[in-house]
Amino acid sequence: MVSTIGKNQDLILAENLKRFRRKKSWNQNQLAEAADLSLGAIKQIETGQRWPRKETLEDLARALDVTVPELTSAETKNSHTIESLLSALQELQKENELLRTSDKTKDPQTAEFIQLWQHANERQKNLILRMLRGPSSESEQASKKKA
Repeated sequence: MVSTIGKNQDLILAENLKRFRRKKSWNQNQLAEAADLSLGAIKQIETGQRWPRKETLEDLARALDVTVPELTSAETKNSHTIESLLSALQELQKENELLRTSDKTKDPQTAEFIQLWQHANERQKNLILRMLRGPSSESEQASKKKA
């Protein structure tokens, strides 16, 4: 019997591997070549059917220019998503400041969003971030299984 913890870890690795591969705009075959692995091995890892050996994890990390902990950590996905959202928010704040100081037409929606964000508590910010992310991969997987 496979433990839930082990299966969850397999899925975390699978999601991180896909995300880092797509970030490089690679298909599975390109990753297999870069990591000197078979296409079948990549497919099994990306579907959570197989946990790779330590050496294989190192080869994958090297090919993707990431660390092994980045590949295997649940925090990796969340931290990158949050960093991206915060970076986008900072850009909106900069743009809003430019709009305020220029003679151009002000963007009231951006200004309102920034003002709401600045006054939101941590729970409200997390809710906003979840809404911006859209459906989680778990929700998507559950809905696919139902279909």
